[in-house]
This record gives sequence, C-alpha cells and structure tokens, in this order.
Amino acid sequence: MNLYLNYFRRGFESAARMVQSPILPELSQTREGCRHIYGGLITTLMRLVFLLYAEERDMMPDDEVYNRHYSVLGLYDRLLEENGTYPDTMDQRYGAWAGLLSLFRLVYEGGGPYQDYLPARHGQLFDPDAYPFLEGTSPPSPLSTCGEGYRGGEVHLPQVSDGVVLRMLDKLLMLNGDRLAYRALGVEEIGSVYEGIMGFEVEVAKGASIALRPKDVVVNLEALLAQNPADRAKMLSELECKVEGKIATDVKSAKTIVDLQAALEKRTSHRTPGVLPVGSLYLQPGEERRRSGSHYTPQKLTAPIVETTLRPILEQLGEQPTAAQILDLKVCDLAMGSGAFLVQTCRQLADEVVKAWDREGTLPSGEIDPLLYARRLVAQRCLYGVDKNPFAVNLAKLSLWLLTLANDRPFTFLDHALKCGDSLVGLTSKEIGSFTKTPQLTFLDKETKIREELKQTEADRRSIQEADTTDDRQMEQKYQAWQRVEQRLAEPRLAGQMKVAAFFKGKKTKERESLEKEYQILFNQGTPEEKEAIVSNLTQGDRPVEPFHWEIEFPEVFDRPNPGFDAIVGNPPFAGKNTTINAHPEGYVDWLKEVNPEAHGNSDLVAHFFRRAFVITRVGGTFGLIATNTIAQGDTRSTGLRFICNNGGVIYNATRRYRWPGMAAVVVSVVHIWKETHRGKA
Repeated sequence: MNLYLNYFRRGFESAARMVQSPILPELSQTREGCRHIYGGLITTLMRLVFLLYAEERDMMPDDEVYNRHYSVLGLYDRLLEENGTYPDTMDQRYGAWAGLLSLFRLVYEGGGPYQDYLPARHGQLFDPDAYPFLEGTSPPSPLSTCGEGYRGGEVHLPQVSDGVVLRMLDKLLMLNGDRLAYRALGVEEIGSVYEGIMGFEVEVAKGASIALRPKDVVVNLEALLAQNPADRAKMLSELECKVEGKIATDVKSAKTIVDLQAALEKRTSHRTPGVLPVGSLYLQPGEERRRSGSHYTPQKLTAPIVETTLRPILEQLGEQPTAAQILDLKVCDLAMGSGAFLVQTCRQLADEVVKAWDREGTLPSGEIDPLLYARRLVAQRCLYGVDKNPFAVNLAKLSLWLLTLANDRPFTFLDHALKCGDSLVGLTSKEIGSFTKTPQLTFLDKETKIREELKQTEADRRSIQEADTTDDRQMEQKYQAWQRVEQRLAEPRLAGQMKVAAFFKGKKTKERESLEKEYQILFNQGTPEEKEAIVSNLTQGDRPVEPFHWEIEFPEVFDRPNPGFDAIVGNPPFAGKNTTINAHPEGYVDWLKEVNPEAHGNSDLVAHFFRRAFVITRVGGTFGLIATNTIAQGDTRSTGLRFICNNGGVIYNATRRYRWPGMAAVVVSVVHIWKETHRGKA
C-alpha cells in the first residue's frame, strides 16, 4: 500500500507541476487533509474490488461497448498487452486513470443505450464529490474526515501513469502467479482485504525514513541520528521497534544515515523497500493497531455466534414467526469494523424471512430473487452498526452492498443505520434535553423544540426503512428524508457534544461542573464560532473523540415500550489500561468509570463494551460478543461480567478459550448473555 500511495503521489504531483496547482502538497499540510488523502486511497481500492467482484458475478453489462471502454477486467487485459509491446514506456503513457474515473462516475450516475443498461447505484462509495482530489479538484473549503464532498473548483486530471494503474490492478488480480477468481470470493473474504489496511494514518516524511518490522512503523532516520547515541535504542523501543544485540550496537555507533540504514537492514519492512525522501507520504500504523493488532472475524466464527445470539430472540416469536415480526427485529454491532457480523446477521434473518413468506404463501413474485429481496429488506430495517473509524463505516456499507446487490437496483440505503462515533461515549436524550434548559435563560429554553425535532425524525426514519429501493426516484426520496433527519439532529447533537466536551476538558469534578454550566449558557447564547471551537477541541486533533448518542441517533429502537436492541453481536476491541490511555484523550478512563458504576480503571476496554451492550439491549434481549480471555479475570471480570450477572444478566452460553481460526497465537473467549432485567442509560 505504501508503494502505491507514493505512485499516486507522484501522479498527482506531476499534474500539479503542469498546472501549477500542488493539490496533494496542499492537502498534506494538515492532519485533516492527510486523513482525507487516506480516505480517497482506500475508497479507490474499495471501488476497484467492488467492480471486479460485480463484473465476475455478471452484475455489470456484458457487451462490446462496456468490455472495450469501461470494464476493469478489460482494462487490465489491455494494459498487459501494451506492457508486452511497450514495457519501457508504460510510466510515460496515460489514459487508464481517466478511464477508471469515467467508470466510477458511470456507476454512480448510471447510463447507457437503454434505461436499465446500468442503473445509478448512488451511495458515497462512487460519489465523485466525496474525494475530488482523485479527479484533480482542489478543495475550496475545510475537509471532512468522513468524506463529505464539496463541489466547485477547477479540474486538472492527475497524471497517474498507465504503469501505476497496471501495477495496482496486478496486485488486486494476481496472487503467487495465479489469477484471483473474485467470483469465488465471499463477502467476508473481500472485507478482510480492506480491514487489513484499517487503522493506519497518512503522514508526511519530515526526513529520510524507513519502515521497520515487526509493526511496520515508519522511522525518521534523521531524527534517530540526531538522538544521543545511547538513547537511539530507547527511541526505537518507544516506536514498537525494539532492537538488541549487534543491531543495537550498530545503531548506537552509526555516524550517517547510510550507517543507520545498513544497521537496520535486517529489520527493514517490505512496505518501504527504499528510503523515503523528505515530503513522501506514507502509511503509519496507529497506536491501537500497533499495540493490539487487527484481526478480521471469519465466517467460521461469526456464523455460530450470530446463530446462538438470535436463537432465543426467534424462539420468543413463537414456532412460526411471521415475516413482519422478523423484519421488526433490531440487531446491532457496536464496533462493526468491516461489517462481518452484520453480513452474517443479514444472511440468517433473511433465511428466516423467506421461510415465513413460504409458510404464509406470500413469496414475492417478479424479477428479483426472494432471498436477495429479503436480504435487502433486512439490511434496511433490522441492522444497525457503529464504529469510531469513518472508513470502517464505509467498509461495512460496502460489505452489505455486495451481499444485497441487485442487477437493476441502486445500492441498499444504509446511511440511516450505519454510523460513525464512539459507542462508549454519549448521552441519553434526557441528559441532552436537560443541558439545553438553562434556568437563568428560560426565554431561550430550547428543550421543548429539541424534543419535538427528535419526534419528527422518527417518521422520516420509518419512511426510509419501509420499502426496498427500486429506482432513482425512491433513492432520492430516501436521501431527502435522511437529510431532513440530519438537519433536525444538528442541534441535539451539538448540545450533546458540548456537554461531553465539558467533561473531557475538565480535570476534576468541580471543574467539569463549572465548564458544563459555562457551555450550557454558550449553547443557548453563544455564536456558532464559539460553539464550533468547543466541539472541535473534542472531535479533532491527535486523539479525538466523536460522541455517539444512541437514543437520538436510533429513536425507533429506544422510543418504544421495551427500549433497546433485540440483539447485539460483535468483536469489540481489546485494550489494556495503558493502551486505552495512550489511544484516547485525557479523561477517557474517567468517563468510562463515570458511566459504568463499579468499573475499575485497570479493566480491559472490552469489559466496557460488554457494559454498553447490556445497557442498550432491551429487557428479554440477548448479546453475543467476542472478548479477550481475561474477561473472566480480575478487574476486567468485576467491571464486566460480575456487574452484569449481579444486575439481571444471565450467561446462557460461553466458551472460555477459543483459538482464532488460522491464528494459533490468538486465544479469545465468546460470551452470550440474556438480559432478564436491568435499567440503565444509553
């Protein structure tokens, strides 16, 4: 990925030199810009893999025009042929990148010689406004890390060479000399490819740099050389690149960059086969990835966990549940990653829906397959997911799009259900409402207005969930309804973010209470700029927090007689105390202890996900989660399972030690809990 990142960089810089508009250097000047670049590069890979999958499964047009002028597979074959004829000039030839951009727009907008030739898929994945720098447009306004687009600005097509495109496609299509068959790949296997590049950040080399094993951390050799020789090994150790023996001795005695490069040769990662010069862009694994790693949850593990979680819920519906009852279930993954558990849940619930239709004699007729139709309805009505990584949210959408892809229909609408935020940090609607009510400023009281806005969002969300998206008109209607929801949530969200910001800015209880009163007045009386500054301090920077307020984001789940999800599944992150502290802002552990009574600061982070799952599950609901095997030990047990079992939770199935499929060194626990009784706050 580092190699292709720099290929892209050179292509964009080439375009910039030609038009005197250094787009990529401008973007890379800020952390937000670097995140935007990262999102664009991941999106490019996601688009290509989606198209390869769709083409091999005959979900794209199969005629001479498409195959000759648009097809990714056709482009690869042509580039291979040209490489055989002009091997020395492929990096001086252009046209392939422009062809891919045309294809991306065609998929997004639809088109062709007749109406159903290629339906408009819509969705953020192919939206040209999400990452315009890919097309050579310079941003006129601040960027969003979640890929929110912008329009306008001159377009100067990046000069990404045909050689770069060929090498990129070759990496996606060939493995050990054999052609990959995307037709045979499952959705989970495709998701695992993407999840392997999650948790990185785009950074700019401040000096000559190389990546070192085992964590592939990029190290600035110039900064290392400037260290006191006796402190160099310590610096490497702090970067998760511990060196010992002869390597440590050679690093200590190095006098030049060349000496350091030679000393570290055996530890150099393939991610940087050569030294990265100053100004190069590279992918740096984030704190959590370096310390805890990233393991995609395979179907062998998700299938039984989902089945065991759903079984009691389905049994509660009776021996012959109706399709309507099944489609009314609400299932969530509160740390969804690339959506492996949601994909499996979609499969299993859709199977039950089809069985119910068959019993009722209401199997849908028409061109669409009943199982595919059921999956589209389940994805739209039953599934919910949250992740603090915005790119993971997009990846989960893609996984479900692949599972529910219909030849003649837009992507399943999922923006209302798969969202970005920190599952562990947020407020109830009551807490948000009380924050908006300032005793000293009763004439500015916004509590009633906000309560009315939240009620109105439910109607729009139900209109989104009611029917499948069959054409552009329905997609536009759902998109407009979603926009209305987002507009109505803007003020309640702002109130919640400001209240949470007061907690994280303060060091002690009294300071936090004082700041909350100050922010409360500013919420009602302050300028937009003042409010934005408060929220930005929380949600931006090196260790941001994006609070997620469950009750206002998913009102149809929590505004019902028995509030909460029917079931929760997932593989939440594991992190010890030090990793949690290092990966989050100051006050994060204090927050977890504040919202989870009897919690210990030394507990593994996964225990807090168990507590959150317990709170947002309805009475009579279930959840099945993967955990570190310390979930039943010490402070982690006290924080998680002991509290849950003492407050109405019943463990009905558990596996204490489970070896991760294909990773013998990883041992986890799997725990299923039924919520008999409990009241908590979401």
